[in-house]
Amino acid sequence: MDINGDIFGSHYFSYEDCIFKHWTLENGYDVYQSPKYNYLVSLGRAKQPLFPNMNPPVYSQFLARRNEIPLVQFNTPRPHRHTRGAGADPCDSILSAGKMPEEGAGGAQLAIRPSLTSSNSEERDPHGAALNERFSSPRVDS
Repeated sequence: MDINGDIFGSHYFSYEDCIFKHWTLENGYDVYQSPKYNYLVSLGRAKQPLFPNMNPPVYSQFLARRNEIPLVQFNTPRPHRHTRGAGADPCDSILSAGKMPEEGAGGAQLAIRPSLTSSNSEERDPHGAALNERFSSPRVDS
């Protein structure tokens, strides 16, 4: 709170500007007063100090609300990080998903096949990033 009783935000913390006295009135409303400036916290434009036997302005009275949301819903579990061991092969999950045969197993050779089977392959791969049969091999046979 500043010297005029206005609430403000600041990049610098001042302990005295952030302390407020709290009172609960007979009607159940709460009021907050700055001990440094003696002004009431108010949502209205008229800022005034609180004097004994004085009714505070309507915009300075706040109704406290009881929390109706169970605290269990606020307890979020800690994130679980999935990590692999130091000896694990990073390509193991990729190769096991495709079940690719080894090169020497039964004389099978690995072949590169085009990934695009559509006749309209330029629409699906406009930059030619995928292998396609229409390109010749860059190797020169001697």
